[in-house]
Amino acid sequence: MKMNTEFDYRPSEIEDEMFLSDVPLSITKHAIESQFRNPLENRKKDYVGSFIDRYNYTIKTLDHDDDPDEKEQADVWFDAFIGFMVEIFDSFLDIGFPEIEDASRDDQGELIHLTYNFFIRDAKKNFSNLITNYINDHKDEIVEDLPEIKDVTSVSFKSETIKEDDVMILSNLERVIYDILNIDFNVDEFLELCQGNSYSLEREFVTNKFDEFEIVGNFYRPYVSMLDSEFRTELQSKVRNKILKNYPKRTREEIDDEIEE
Repeated sequence: MKMNTEFDYRPSEIEDEMFLSDVPLSITKHAIESQFRNPLENRKKDYVGSFIDRYNYTIKTLDHDDDPDEKEQADVWFDAFIGFMVEIFDSFLDIGFPEIEDASRDDQGELIHLTYNFFIRDAKKNFSNLITNYINDHKDEIVEDLPEIKDVTSVSFKSETIKEDDVMILSNLERVIYDILNIDFNVDEFLELCQGNSYSLEREFVTNKFDEFEIVGNFYRPYVSMLDSEFRTELQSKVRNKILKNYPKRTREEIDDEIEE
């Protein structure tokens, strides 16, 4: 079986020329659940893509002379896997797939795989884009509510000819990120704000499926709750670097006097 749609995408990072029986389903389930519990950990591992590749390899390899029970067992494992993924999306993100039972196995695999890639493997990118875009769109009102902080960091930024509003945001970045994450974005707002500078197949796919009601659920609050302290620290670093990329030629000046003052 092979998916042939406009969203065809198979970036498996685990050896795909393996049978389903080579890796117990319970191990795959445990690995995926661990990713949902901590999206920052092992987010580069595409466990869903690996499972689908092994299923496709198993079906392709078993020709008509093989025991039909083996193919039937592969289908049983595939159906159990899809059922597990539906349950885990509902449990962690309040996301549902109302039409998935009526879809072909190809379409089921594609729907689950790209949705998993978007929400789990692209989580850091999604939230860093969300925060950066929101800051860019609402910079004036954000700065209005921020205190002016005079510390080594803020003085250093000022000495590098960084604009005052960006200095304010950079000096209060932890608070800014906290406030933005506490906004109750709806599905459309989130999907719009997490658009990056480059094209994202996963984001376009998920957006289309929400528009077509093949994916449903207001996932934002559960999604934010998945961000632990380590993830939020990573976010600060990502957003800070994105802001500073607007100043590629900034130079350091002598700031000792300003710090003392």
